[in-house]
Amino acid sequence: MLPSGKTTTVKSIDFFEDQLPEAEAGASITLTLNDEVDVSRGDLIVTTDHPPEVADQFQVKLLWLSEEPLVPGRSYWLKVHAKEVSATVMEIKHREDINTGSHLAAKVLNLNEIAVVTISTTHPVAFEPYTVNRTLGGFVFIDKLSCATVGAGMIEFALRRSTNIHWQSLEVGKAQRALLKNQTPRCIWFTGLSGSGKSTCLNLIGGLDNPTSGQIFIKNKEIGSLSRKELTIFRRRNIGFVFQNYSLMPVLNVYDNVALPVTFDCGKHINRKYIEELLRELGIWEKRKKYPNELSGGQQQRVAIIRSIALRPRLLLLDEITSALDPVLVNEVLSTVRDLKNDGMTMVLATHEMGFAKQVADEVCYLEAGQIVERGSAQQMIETPQDQRTIDFLKRVHEAGRL
Repeated sequence: MLPSGKTTTVKSIDFFEDQLPEAEAGASITLTLNDEVDVSRGDLIVTTDHPPEVADQFQVKLLWLSEEPLVPGRSYWLKVHAKEVSATVMEIKHREDINTGSHLAAKVLNLNEIAVVTISTTHPVAFEPYTVNRTLGGFVFIDKLSCATVGAGMIEFALRRSTNIHWQSLEVGKAQRALLKNQTPRCIWFTGLSGSGKSTCLNLIGGLDNPTSGQIFIKNKEIGSLSRKELTIFRRRNIGFVFQNYSLMPVLNVYDNVALPVTFDCGKHINRKYIEELLRELGIWEKRKKYPNELSGGQQQRVAIIRSIALRPRLLLLDEITSALDPVLVNEVLSTVRDLKNDGMTMVLATHEMGFAKQVADEVCYLEAGQIVERGSAQQMIETPQDQRTIDFLKRVHEAGRL
């Protein structure tokens, strides 16, 4: 299967209620495969002995058909055979004089002009050079706003020409990467009475408040020294924040809420496969078309958590994420946090759910009046606290049935 590269075999060739021993080109049939593989419109089913190439950068010969000039950097829809992907012209290498065939320098391409250009696509495309296969090598450019055909061309070759290099499954996961870089993900749990400073600490770490003294470093950057614009970009790319009130956009469905921060960072070049995998992995894919008011509180909070990790932050801050939920919905959210912990996400949480802290926290900090009164492992803090204030707090939590 191209461009995914997955292999399978044909189980049967179906024609209405009959099964055929073989099929010829042009026949309308249904193929049943022996394996569950993801195949969508534009993907190719090919033999393994001589498969087409797969690439996301190409040199092409392009005929421009629009009165509005082509300028490198603009994004268009590229349709090659039945595959449609977003593509960007990276460079006009030269324009060709249609009378003499000479190569001319060009920064733009006007109506009916021909040029050799390089393009990149947001997703890999299976292809063959136009000289080999006109179906797999010919394409058209489509304007994203007007949907008009603005160009037609022929693929000459892929810019990445290593055709003998294929994707292999790797055993390097987050745990192995942490070992190599000597960076161990941690889950830090802030707890304490209301008003003890838990949320304030998270706001300071996340750059939402400015410290009156001291410094906070994340990725070797002192966030207090960053300008407002620099802090906004840094926070968006490195820090995920989940609040107790969900903060979902009511006019967007689940899918678009999760994709929203990605659009801020990547524009229209969204890896939709990644968004789907994220929603599936955390069990909310079936609700992707639902709007926030159609979800339970627990489901809304799970969507908020998924949205916060869509840009793969280095640090995830969770502020009392279960305080607004009914007890029956708390476990639904906490199971998502547990999954993130198992996947190696570094997190700082503020919550009263001390029983859950024992399962996921590497370290628990008890705060009072903005000070860390006591800190230690979850087991030590829950079973053998040393400070009397921590002991009194845990007694209250136990009496309330939260431990």
